[in-house]
Amino acid sequence: MARYYDKQVKSLEQAYARTIQKTKDYLTPGSSVLELGCGTGIITLGIAEDAKEITGIDISEKMIEIAKSKAKEQNITNIDFQVGDAYALKQYPDNSFDTILIFNVLHVIENPGAVLKETRRVLKDEGNLLTATDCYAEPAGVFKRILLSIQKFLKNIGLISYLSFFEKKDLEKLIEGQNLTIKEKDIFFTNPVNYFISAQKTKQ
Repeated sequence: MARYYDKQVKSLEQAYARTIQKTKDYLTPGSSVLELGCGTGIITLGIAEDAKEITGIDISEKMIEIAKSKAKEQNITNIDFQVGDAYALKQYPDNSFDTILIFNVLHVIENPGAVLKETRRVLKDEGNLLTATDCYAEPAGVFKRILLSIQKFLKNIGLISYLSFFEKKDLEKLIEGQNLTIKEKDIFFTNPVNYFISAQKTKQ
């Protein structure tokens, strides 16, 4: 779906714009940033001028190809897009990044707790994790509930591999379970609920 991804998320343009603006609030000109599941680089490219250096990784080679192409077209040189696995960030030592972004990812992976554990390892002390996640178990409109019921059925019969039906409290528990302290919460989109959380890594 990489070729069509940007067109598919066109209806969520306002939510993406809000995500970019909120992320900028947490950045400084000296920030080192890692985005996990960066896709075609919509958010990564949107924050480029507000950080010193950004690494964007995604498991999809096609997504990364498109992201690199967009960066070249926009003459953005402080982003390193790489094919990578959020479960294993072995190329990065402990305490590598000031800010880590995980947007629209945690509900579509098999083990979000493992990703958050690895995230905490490479996040600097007092660094920030910013995440926004669709919460399919929260109230939604009638049409959206029908679509979600279909998705749930497809998951149950094995046609969709990984899909979590989170409530907001489930995400909070996941994040706090990795010894990350939640600092801010917001809702970026309501149908379905797209739940934003910022959390800080405190010294042990």
